[in-house]
Amino acid sequence: HLQQIKLPQKASWTQQVYHLFVIQAQKRDLLQRFLNKNQIETGVHYPRALPNTPAYKQFKSQCQDFFACKVDKKLLSLPMGEHLTNSQVNYVVEKIKKFYE
Repeated sequence: HLQQIKLPQKASWTQQVYHLFVIQAQKRDLLQRFLNKNQIETGVHYPRALPNTPAYKQFKSQCQDFFACKVDKKLLSLPMGEHLTNSQVNYVVEKIKKFYE
């Protein structure tokens, strides 16, 4: 188990349906570049927490009050889907481990 990443948490009271598989990663941008160099496509789908957007400026809230502002620079979407083979999933896992060695 890597301390540098945090996987999505599964809630016991519901069944999750993922359209993205988003991890929280230390050194996210460096990890993303490393994975892309190893032919692993990733994405940053939520680059800025909503309280940091112009639409929320009128509320004059402090971004640090929101959980989203604490993680937005760590979020990284990994490849997912039924089209991936076990070998491909293992490749992604191994490359992430390699990055944090």
